[in-house]
Amino acid sequence: MNMANDLHSLPKGYTSNPLGIIALFIVLIYGLATLVITQSNNLSEYDITLMVYFLIGFPIIVYVGFLWIVIKHHTKLYAPKDFNNDESYISVLIAATMIQKKQSLTSDELKDVINEILNHIQHRNKQKRTQKDILWVDDNPDNNLYERYAFESLGIKITLAQSTNEAMSMIRNHNFSVIISDMGRREGKDEGFVLLQRLRESDNDTPFFFYTGLSTEQDKKEAERRGAQGHTDDPWALYEMITKALRM
Repeated sequence: MNMANDLHSLPKGYTSNPLGIIALFIVLIYGLATLVITQSNNLSEYDITLMVYFLIGFPIIVYVGFLWIVIKHHTKLYAPKDFNNDESYISVLIAATMIQKKQSLTSDELKDVINEILNHIQHRNKQKRTQKDILWVDDNPDNNLYERYAFESLGIKITLAQSTNEAMSMIRNHNFSVIISDMGRREGKDEGFVLLQRLRESDNDTPFFFYTGLSTEQDKKEAERRGAQGHTDDPWALYEMITKALRM
């Protein structure tokens, strides 16, 4: 009975983790292949040959695909519950994002970032947690996937918009705690400023931050002049600015 219960709970345990899903997929494919081979009385020699080639080639394909995931998207291989606590999860997300975007952190700099993250979260945990929400405007939201995970791990709700009009419609119907925007979108190369101007002209003073692919001192000064609270291309700087604005 205990073994039956273990087997029954096995798929559920694996599906909570991307690595487990990959493993279940491999088991499923080989299970189906084995079933076909055991019923091979009606298969032609050509069909059996194809099956043999498949059984030989499939592990190679899986191996190459797994290498690509590990090299290019390693942080997506783990679920939040694989970490000891929220602090570890957020530290890995932000540090991995900084490495991915900057490609220039030394080991000591990376250690300092992680320690600062841990200290900040420990301070935040001493305070009363209240529901915060962010409107994130970007026509390519997948570019900010890790950053969103980090904020959501703090209990912050993220609402996505992909255009200025969509963002303004959401702002009219909801009071957001903070707004984060990219700069160039399909609508125009300075569309972030367009959104900020429309927001301020409507007497909306919601804290507004730019998160872009490149942030120069001139960009920061211009954003401040137009009424934004920050402009950065650094994920840790964004994290600090937003949590400070939310008083977390």
